[in-house]
Amino acid sequence: MKKQTASPDSLHFDEQGYQTDVESINGEALPDLGKLEFKRITKGGARPGAGRRKGDRVPVTLRLRPEIRKRLQAKAKSEGKTLSEVAEEALLMMK
Repeated sequence: MKKQTASPDSLHFDEQGYQTDVESINGEALPDLGKLEFKRITKGGARPGAGRRKGDRVPVTLRLRPEIRKRLQAKAKSEGKTLSEVAEEALLMMK
Protein backbone atom coordinates (compact mmCIF):
# COMPACT_ATOMS: atom_id res chain seq x y z
CA MET A 1 0.00 0.00 0.00
CA LYS A 2 1.26 3.47 -0.84
CA LYS A 3 2.12 5.92 1.88
CA GLN A 4 -0.46 8.53 2.75
CA THR A 5 0.50 12.12 2.01
CA ALA A 6 -0.79 15.21 3.72
CA SER A 7 -3.34 17.27 1.84
CA PRO A 8 -2.03 20.64 0.65
CA ASP A 9 -3.34 23.71 2.45
CA SER A 10 -4.49 25.39 -0.73
CA LEU A 11 -4.88 24.28 -4.31
CA HIS A 12 -4.07 26.49 -7.28
CA PHE A 13 -5.93 26.28 -10.59
CA ASP A 14 -5.41 28.06 -13.90
CA GLU A 15 -8.14 29.75 -15.98
CA GLN A 16 -9.07 26.46 -17.72
CA GLY A 17 -9.61 24.75 -14.37
CA TYR A 18 -6.42 22.64 -14.31
CA GLN A 19 -4.49 22.28 -11.07
CA THR A 20 -1.10 24.00 -11.45
CA ASP A 21 0.91 23.04 -8.38
CA VAL A 22 0.92 19.26 -8.79
CA GLU A 23 4.24 17.63 -7.88
CA SER A 24 3.07 14.12 -7.09
CA ILE A 25 0.03 11.89 -7.33
CA ASN A 26 -0.68 9.55 -4.40
CA GLY A 27 2.84 10.13 -3.06
CA GLU A 28 4.48 9.16 -6.37
CA ALA A 29 6.52 11.85 -8.14
CA LEU A 30 5.39 12.88 -11.60
CA PRO A 31 7.78 12.13 -14.48
CA ASP A 32 9.72 14.90 -16.22
CA LEU A 33 7.80 15.31 -19.49
CA GLY A 34 10.89 16.69 -21.24
CA LYS A 35 12.71 13.37 -20.82
CA LEU A 36 9.86 11.10 -21.89
CA GLU A 37 9.84 9.47 -25.32
CA PHE A 38 6.48 8.95 -26.94
CA LYS A 39 5.80 6.10 -29.34
CA ARG A 40 3.51 6.67 -32.28
CA ILE A 41 0.32 4.61 -32.07
CA THR A 42 0.31 2.13 -34.94
CA LYS A 43 -2.95 0.32 -34.26
CA GLY A 44 -6.14 0.95 -36.17
CA GLY A 45 -6.78 2.81 -39.37
CA ALA A 46 -6.80 1.67 -42.97
CA ARG A 47 -4.40 -1.12 -43.89
CA PRO A 48 -3.50 -2.53 -47.29
CA GLY A 49 -5.58 -5.58 -48.14
CA ALA A 50 -8.14 -4.92 -45.39
CA GLY A 51 -11.86 -5.03 -46.00
CA ARG A 52 -14.29 -7.16 -47.93
CA ARG A 53 -12.89 -8.93 -51.00
CA LYS A 54 -14.42 -8.10 -54.36
CA GLY A 55 -16.66 -10.82 -55.69
CA ASP A 56 -17.31 -11.83 -59.27
CA ARG A 57 -20.78 -10.28 -59.30
CA VAL A 58 -22.06 -6.75 -59.85
CA PRO A 59 -25.21 -5.15 -58.40
CA VAL A 60 -28.11 -4.60 -60.83
CA THR A 61 -31.46 -2.91 -60.22
CA LEU A 62 -34.47 -4.03 -62.24
CA ARG A 63 -38.08 -2.84 -62.31
CA LEU A 64 -40.39 -5.86 -62.62
CA ARG A 65 -44.13 -6.30 -62.49
CA PRO A 66 -45.27 -7.67 -59.11
CA GLU A 67 -46.51 -10.96 -60.60
CA ILE A 68 -43.12 -11.63 -62.24
CA ARG A 69 -41.34 -11.00 -58.95
CA LYS A 70 -43.75 -13.32 -57.12
CA ARG A 71 -43.07 -16.07 -59.67
CA LEU A 72 -39.31 -15.64 -59.28
CA GLN A 73 -39.59 -15.69 -55.48
CA ALA A 74 -41.81 -18.79 -55.52
CA LYS A 75 -39.39 -20.64 -57.80
CA ALA A 76 -36.41 -19.61 -55.65
CA LYS A 77 -38.16 -20.81 -52.49
CA SER A 78 -39.23 -24.14 -54.00
CA GLU A 79 -35.72 -24.86 -55.35
CA GLY A 80 -33.90 -23.58 -52.24
CA LYS A 81 -32.05 -20.90 -54.21
CA THR A 82 -31.70 -17.16 -53.91
CA LEU A 83 -33.70 -14.73 -55.99
CA SER A 84 -30.46 -13.70 -57.73
CA GLU A 85 -29.65 -17.30 -58.71
CA VAL A 86 -33.11 -17.88 -60.21
CA ALA A 87 -33.07 -14.56 -62.08
CA GLU A 88 -29.58 -15.28 -63.43
CA GLU A 89 -30.67 -18.72 -64.67
CA ALA A 90 -33.73 -17.20 -66.38
CA LEU A 91 -31.59 -14.57 -68.10
CA LEU A 92 -29.06 -17.18 -69.25
CA MET A 93 -31.91 -19.17 -70.90
CA MET A 94 -32.57 -16.21 -73.20
CA LYS A 95 -29.46 -16.85 -75.35
